[in-house]
Amino acid sequence: MKSMKRAAIMYMLPGLIGTLLFYIIPFIGGLYYAVHSDTFPPQFVGGANFLDLIGNVMFRSALRNTLKISLLCAPLAVLLALLLSCYLSRKVRGGSWIRAVLLFPYILPTAAVVAIWKVFFGYNSSISSIISSILGYHIDLIQGSMQIIPTIILYVWRNTGFFTVILVAAMQVIPEELYEYTDIEGATILQKHIKITIPLIMPSILIVLLFAWTGSLKVFKEVYALSGGYPSTDMYTLQHFINNHLSKLNYSVVTSSAYTFTLILLVIFAILFWFENRSQESIGR
Repeated sequence: MKSMKRAAIMYMLPGLIGTLLFYIIPFIGGLYYAVHSDTFPPQFVGGANFLDLIGNVMFRSALRNTLKISLLCAPLAVLLALLLSCYLSRKVRGGSWIRAVLLFPYILPTAAVVAIWKVFFGYNSSISSIISSILGYHIDLIQGSMQIIPTIILYVWRNTGFFTVILVAAMQVIPEELYEYTDIEGATILQKHIKITIPLIMPSILIVLLFAWTGSLKVFKEVYALSGGYPSTDMYTLQHFINNHLSKLNYSVVTSSAYTFTLILLVIFAILFWFENRSQESIGR
């Protein structure tokens, strides 16, 4: 047993060292810049950087846009994955080719996906032309406020398959006898999933929701590849704000923004874990 534990630690050690060097230590070290000014020599300012950040109009706009995109992307992808997994779990079992098809968009390089999206949603694309003919004026889905539409479609398309694979795996653990009993009772498909499937896979749903939420915060690279570091006001996310200030070496703004956003995420994750615990307690009763 001790040899197995020692072997497991040795396998985990490179990853732990990398996490420590490239994530934990820089995150803790950033506290110095968050409480000091960008002047030379640096002056201790305490929480002044955070107060200035709250009063920054661009920061508030970027934070609002980031949360808005997350609230649109994450629930939609999880809902579609749940509907698709409910169908696949009962119809097809163990189809490796189906899993490969579902995971294909997830493993595609971002640059390739963005190039395809520019073809489909660019200024002179067929989709833009159709929508423009309906509206009566020309629109650009890559630039401007309409950019949120292809961004949401891109996120859902890339991530729904990955979430579906996770949920299908969770559903296949549910005993088939439970569904056979509901067939005898005359339950509908909707009643089966509401009363049996969803309560039993609730932990997996919440894990997928965490993946979806954190993944939706990374749409910055797609937006950046589509429209650069200064997109429309509606698509200017917190990552744009941090990246632009980092290029100007405003370390106090960058670190205070990162810590503020981290605190917000911790509150959101705490709510999700509290909901998971409540759901598990209700199932236990």
